[in-house]
Amino acid sequence: MLCIILCKGHPCTGKSTVAAHLARILRWTICDKDDAKDQLHSLVHHKAALTDTQANAVSYDIMFAVAATQLQCGNCVIIDSPCARRHVFDCACRLAHQVCVYGLWTL
Repeated sequence: MLCIILCKGHPCTGKSTVAAHLARILRWTICDKDDAKDQLHSLVHHKAALTDTQANAVSYDIMFAVAATQLQCGNCVIIDSPCARRHVFDCACRLAHQVCVYGLWTL
């Protein structure tokens, strides 16, 4: 039974801490948007590279791609993301539907 927990909220509200505790207890995989964004950060400062807005959008794409791969491998996931825009939540719902996830819970 595949499941997704979406830990969403404003920065510095404890969502990453909650996600980490849940991942340890449940033995689930965390897909964190900031992990991808951190790796893209250096490209933001190069000329003719990514803007911060573009890096943010790409980091969401990477996060959802990693989550999809984990789900396809049979692993439940915790998505750690601010999820400040409706389309990000919609992407999580589409992912849950595409992979036939049992449940999508938000914290």
